[in-house]
Amino acid sequence: MKRLPAPLAGSRGEKVTFTFDGQTLEGFANESLAAAILASGRAVLARSLRFHRPRSMFCSSGECGWCAIEVDGVPNVSACTVPCRDGLIARSQNAWPSAERDIFSLLDIVSSLLPATFYHHRFLRPKFMRQCYLAALRLFTGLGRLRAADSGRTMPRKRKVREEWPIAVVGGGVAGLSAALAAAENSARVVLIDDHARLGGSWHARGEGARVQDLIARASEHSNIEHWPCALCVGFYGPKTLGVVTPEKLVTLHADQIILAPGALDAAPLFVNNDLPGVMSGRLVERLIAEEGLSPGTKAVAWGGGPADRIMALMERAGIKTVARVANDETLIAARGRGKVTGAVIQSADGRRRSAACDLIVIVAMQPRNELVAQAGGELQWDDARGGWVARRDETLATTVTGLSIVGEGAGCTSAQACAAEGRLAGLAAARHLGLNSNESDLQDALQAVSQIAPDAQPIFSPSSSGGAGHVCFCEDVREREIRSELEGGWRDYELLKRRTGIFTGPCQGKFCAANAARIIGETGTNARTTARPPAKVVRLGDVTVMESGT
Repeated sequence: MKRLPAPLAGSRGEKVTFTFDGQTLEGFANESLAAAILASGRAVLARSLRFHRPRSMFCSSGECGWCAIEVDGVPNVSACTVPCRDGLIARSQNAWPSAERDIFSLLDIVSSLLPATFYHHRFLRPKFMRQCYLAALRLFTGLGRLRAADSGRTMPRKRKVREEWPIAVVGGGVAGLSAALAAAENSARVVLIDDHARLGGSWHARGEGARVQDLIARASEHSNIEHWPCALCVGFYGPKTLGVVTPEKLVTLHADQIILAPGALDAAPLFVNNDLPGVMSGRLVERLIAEEGLSPGTKAVAWGGGPADRIMALMERAGIKTVARVANDETLIAARGRGKVTGAVIQSADGRRRSAACDLIVIVAMQPRNELVAQAGGELQWDDARGGWVARRDETLATTVTGLSIVGEGAGCTSAQACAAEGRLAGLAAARHLGLNSNESDLQDALQAVSQIAPDAQPIFSPSSSGGAGHVCFCEDVREREIRSELEGGWRDYELLKRRTGIFTGPCQGKFCAANAARIIGETGTNARTTARPPAKVVRLGDVTVMESGT
């Protein structure tokens, strides 16, 4: 990764110095820590939990766990979400002596000989040795450790409060902003909950800067909208009741109408070495080029739907040549390279294969977020064209749960136009439920606008990879062949598969493996999901530490 002369949008900010694994590096205030480390010439940021495979950056939201490192003594921090600052001290974790050269990566060489149930079957007897086994395993696996020097660190305690709002909007992207404005303009009081300090989400880097800035300006000036920045909506805790963690308080939030605009996750298809450094989501590539002024490669292979054209044009402006694009009737079979991507293998429908030398593989695909709808008891349905599980909705975008709607990328939209139209419709419908929307023609116009938008189909991913070597669960290093082996053994229940393979149990809480797992398990005729439980977002114990009563 190298720095461009300047970001295409915004500025780098002032120069800062920080340390990573004891080495002093330079970065810029508007760069993420992960990008600054990679710009120093490194290719590897972290190692996987189980087999110590090399990992770098993949997603645009910091939830995949690929770039988890220790920052200022705090383990398991997604480096792509941390801005560079002077004096920051970062260390790689789960690796020795460093992530770049990890002696434990030898485990990956023998990984094909170790079944998913290896730990369960081999470390039970004799019984008196079990604790010794666990102690030995902890030396090889894990996700960071608390340092003894930090054991006395205290976290500020938060206030625990209960709040009542007519309308709550979760998500501050195009869909969420549009929903909040539509409701507020019809006299509804709206709380807008977003997990970032800046509204607009990833749309700032996706060619929608003018639209986003207009929405932000209007929402900021509207007296009926209260914005909660850096607030995590962690789950449903009763009918129409959300748990929200803000920097100052822990909120039990009850709202008569709840509109979810949670955005989408970056999808990761199955192919050999689909976790190599150099495999990146399209949204991450856009952010690196447009906002951070970094070029993640020189030669790229692109695979994806409608937005791929825009991303390829952006890469060309950054000096990245697209050497191959995976066509609709083709499949990406494998990424080549040890430690980082050096090539890709593409297969056509008739079985012919072609190779392309590259250092970047860009996956332009998303899968809807549905964990909050599932927690609330909403009905989900499988839709491969929209990226996976999506909520069942009526014409006003309401789910099967009373008072709950979901809009935008979280429901399968991919364009800003579609997200804005859905958000406006949901906001108007919520206001009408409160008896505040007196202009029926506005609602009819919004219904028509949504009906006229043609959906952008997501690329249809294959449920299989060459030799079953594609990683389904990146957190626990679970490959496709391990899941199929358990299915052949009769273990078809989701909960049993989770216990036997470790799938769904990693730090991402099943977000990135759920869709591919559903495709594989669906071939057996099983059409089920794991139970959705809070928290929907990663929180630390300190985030939910509240003041004692009376303090």
